[in-house]
Amino acid sequence: MTYVPAAGNNVTDGVIEFTVGQDLDGMGVGNAGTIVRNAFNQLNIDLGIEFDAYSIILPNGVAGRGGLASQGGAHQYYAGGADRSLELVMHEFGHNLGFHHSGLPDQGDYDDNSCMMGCCAGAQQMCFNAAKSWYTGWYSEAGKEGHQDLNYFDTPGQWWRGKLVGIDDYLNDIFDEREHRVIARTPGLFTLFNRAKGVNA
Repeated sequence: MTYVPAAGNNVTDGVIEFTVGQDLDGMGVGNAGTIVRNAFNQLNIDLGIEFDAYSIILPNGVAGRGGLASQGGAHQYYAGGADRSLELVMHEFGHNLGFHHSGLPDQGDYDDNSCMMGCCAGAQQMCFNAAKSWYTGWYSEAGKEGHQDLNYFDTPGQWWRGKLVGIDDYLNDIFDEREHRVIARTPGLFTLFNRAKGVNA
């Protein structure tokens, strides 16, 4: 996945500023965001800006602070300076990728502290958890297979021998497909080594 800022008329470094013909003061994030999104979509009929996803940074005066995004959608709303939080931006963009929150059984929706979709303040070096990374297909490419599927394990005594390596090693080709993997899947369990190195340090 690569981030490329949009380009086009009135777009600077991937950002366009415009006004809407409605007072947003005191309005909730969802309602204000919908008004701005509709205004942008109308404006973009003429501008023709191409995008896969975009963020709407709401003006001061909108009630509340935080972010909002829909699963599988193409936009996120931010208010109260929330767009300056890397953790929050990654969390909301995760919803656009189709991710649910990462919780734990019989606990809260946000209790998986190994994942950007489950937490978190101070988690700038965190990735998405193993299950979400598996289902995106990340770390699995021809000649560089980082997935190990052991989902067929169904009896005691079955085993696999190999080494789990961190994401940074995979991205920087410190990786030998014959013995290394990034994620392993067994029945009911996904395992990933969130090593504090490079992009995760």
